[in-house]
Amino acid sequence: MIRLEKLNKYYNRRKRNENHVLRDLSLELPERGLVAIFGRSGCGKTTLLSVIGGMDTQSDGSVTYLDRDTRREYDRYRNETVGYVFQSYLLQSGETVYQNVAAALTLVGITEPETVERRVSAALRAVGMEHYRDRLPGTLSGGQQQRVAIARAIVKNPPILLADEPTGNLDEANTVAIMELLRAISREHLVLLVTHEEDLVKRYADRVITLSDGEIVSDTENAQTLTDTPEDTRKIYLGDLPMESQSVGGVTLRRYGKGGGEIALTLVTKGGETYLRVDSGHVHLLDESSELCLVDGKYEPQKSEKREAAALNMADLPRASGKRFGCLYGFRTALISALRSNLGR
Repeated sequence: MIRLEKLNKYYNRRKRNENHVLRDLSLELPERGLVAIFGRSGCGKTTLLSVIGGMDTQSDGSVTYLDRDTRREYDRYRNETVGYVFQSYLLQSGETVYQNVAAALTLVGITEPETVERRVSAALRAVGMEHYRDRLPGTLSGGQQQRVAIARAIVKNPPILLADEPTGNLDEANTVAIMELLRAISREHLVLLVTHEEDLVKRYADRVITLSDGEIVSDTENAQTLTDTPEDTRKIYLGDLPMESQSVGGVTLRRYGKGGGEIALTLVTKGGETYLRVDSGHVHLLDESSELCLVDGKYEPQKSEKREAAALNMADLPRASGKRFGCLYGFRTALISALRSNLGR
């Protein structure tokens, strides 16, 4: 689907401080699958991703998509064909989750309210963030912000998703969640993953392209079968914990696990409504928007083949195409964001 031929990228070309970042690269990439671009920091991974995604231009050589030179129509190629996920999320702090995802549709000229609502809702639902649509990014965890960023990337259903160190700022539990999500997307799309984490490459990638000093030193298929899927530490499996149950006045209290000290609860029923007050510290209340959830039963590791992962449900996200293109964030949004940043609000 994507072909690179004799690709070179220079910075400060023909100057004393010339930097030859990519060196005579030739490469073909498939229609779908998770392809990892792997290597140490400074080897040219991010530059290669930027050139493939049309965010930067090559100095020599060509990048073709479906046999068309991307330089002939950069705007259309970037806006319709490629979605981006970055390490630092790059969400607008003053915009809600819904607004952040909807902003990507302006790139392809989609502004009709009903269409925007339908597509944004579908994208958030696909990544499990539909309950957070009215929240600001700053109120979310890193893993939640990255899932919003993935929703923004897939809302126009591009055939190519570029992920530049998408788990670099995440803990182990969220790293697993994000990689499983990217792996699901790769069933029907091409996902290009830039990373220097060898464990992620071995576990999730279908193909591994290793760079060193701007050159491809190996290009191999990853035939390794996934081991047991790691336990999702965002879930608490109640069946794995000891339980004590007590009933008082029609109220049944089940306490799972040991320790935690004394907990004072006040339960009030009045006017058909029930209220709960917790007078002890270090108690986390869970609702439908909580990242942590309780699961009945015990944790059972699941064996799975890499290529048998379920695809993400994107039935409500047809491929987007527009006659005109906008910018992701206009002058007004950028100005407001800058003012809020400088004023600390």
